[in-house]
Amino acid sequence: MRRFAFVLCALCALTLAAVSCRDKAVDTVYSVVADEEMFQGYTVFYPEDLTAFPKKDKLPVLVMSGPGCVKSAAPFRPFFEEMAAHGYLMIACGPLTMGPRPGAAPRPEGEARPEGDQRPAGAPMMMSQNTKEDMLAAIDWAFAENERPDSPFFGKVDTKHVSVMGQSCGGILCLDIMEDPRITLLTMFNTGLFSAPAGGGGFSMGSVQSEPKEDVFARLHVPIAYFVGGTDMARPNATDDYPYINDVPAFLAVREIEGDAHGGTFREEKGGAFGEAALAWLDWNLKGRKAAEKKFLGQDNIFDSDPLWIEYKHKNI
Repeated sequence: MRRFAFVLCALCALTLAAVSCRDKAVDTVYSVVADEEMFQGYTVFYPEDLTAFPKKDKLPVLVMSGPGCVKSAAPFRPFFEEMAAHGYLMIACGPLTMGPRPGAAPRPEGEARPEGDQRPAGAPMMMSQNTKEDMLAAIDWAFAENERPDSPFFGKVDTKHVSVMGQSCGGILCLDIMEDPRITLLTMFNTGLFSAPAGGGGFSMGSVQSEPKEDVFARLHVPIAYFVGGTDMARPNATDDYPYINDVPAFLAVREIEGDAHGGTFREEKGGAFGEAALAWLDWNLKGRKAAEKKFLGQDNIFDSDPLWIEYKHKNI
């Protein structure tokens, strides 16, 4: 098994508030393994030392498609590592090494066109794309590993706390599977439904994209958060989604991001501002940490204290 292990940092300073899952222990920051072979087609990020689990804590499940629906974990690796370092089983939909979709590379001169390939000769290769089935398969795998005696995760996975996460197209996949009863939280980045069906061509962004928003969000049964860039192309989609969410806790935060706003801050150290906000959202909702809740609702919350968060709002919280 090829593994990519590295130290992110040691224990948090003792002066930090002593909070953890159900406030039982100090929040530990773990060394992380990134493994792209134990689950074919995915990269699994998890604490290297699993001896603390489940006695001290369990590993809530995070499944994410990003960037977009591209089947690769490489671009957002700093973000994935940061989530796993704080005691999560982070499953990224795609390997760390990127490759073309089967049959998508340009054909060498004189080679016969593969059956079913309708692209023009010389068309550029395209990356494989994640689907909602890929995300559901990741949840299936995590739950099965929790039950498999020979698994390193045997009895260590918190199957009662699962967040599906997505950036851009990946966020629409999250909405497409939100009714799965195992999912307890949605975490969305630079995404949102279009006001009308997206139109033809390309890969599907999910069946929810062809439904009226009021019908989609009437079925939402778990808390949801949107983190979006100020100049991001998907900001209007996210802000237009928000009024349709009426029955569950909802949060929307807008961040000023220089350069590629749609790409977010995932590539920055520890996932940047999106990493900090997402971790607090997860710790609050999946681990019940009061200190994380204060980062959203407290007097010195991260959105008021950092001027680059230019807008935030919440309801039903």
